[in-house]
Amino acid sequence: MVGYSASLSVQPASPVVNEPAAWTVTVTRSAPAPTALGLECAFFTGASAPGPDTTDASFASSVARVPATMASGATTATCPVPPVVYGTAAARAVARLQVFEAGGSVGLLGLNAPAAVNFTVRVS
Repeated sequence: MVGYSASLSVQPASPVVNEPAAWTVTVTRSAPAPTALGLECAFFTGASAPGPDTTDASFASSVARVPATMASGATTATCPVPPVVYGTAAARAVARLQVFEAGGSVGLLGLNAPAAVNFTVRVS
């Protein structure tokens, strides 16, 4: 069975209030894609708490999806997440991501298992 994983990173590593933070979201497939695959990345920025439940249904219905394509023969795809500006400081914010096939409702990262990363939003 083909598996998927994802990695999330942000620059700067500790975003500054009212300044754009650039997220990099990479989706990896355990075997090359047999054809071009349409994907949708449901990315929760961590800007508000508590965010969506960790269920696929919650991500499918409450988080904006960013389209991405994994090219035929590729094992990675990048989700083009727009820059995020955080309005308030947070000692422990959590960004989360679930990946779906285009139009799908079952997460590819494992049932109800979004990827997550903890980070701090700081005042300059």
